[in-house]
Amino acid sequence: MAIFEKIRGPEDTKVATSLNLLALLFRAQGRYKKAEPLFRRALAIYEKARGPDHPDIVTSLNNMAMLFEKMGKKKEAAEFLKRAEAMKERLAGR
Repeated sequence: MAIFEKIRGPEDTKVATSLNLLALLFRAQGRYKKAEPLFRRALAIYEKARGPDHPDIVTSLNNMAMLFEKMGKKKEAAEFLKRAEAMKERLAGR
């Protein structure tokens, strides 16, 4: 990741995609504490690069929700799901 970030830049969307993929691996392994900061960073990159409404952001929000669900943090999971659903509705209305 460090080499890829150096080549692409720390705020490149391909870096965000790689962060998401690595976080998914950690989540699947039950390594939730390692996954969370990667998901958060990917989401921040997508929001900055893609603007307020984009399918990549919906994916990131859903990933965060699933992570929090696995961690037993239902309130946090529901907040991310709510944001994702609202964004899906806005995207569908375009």
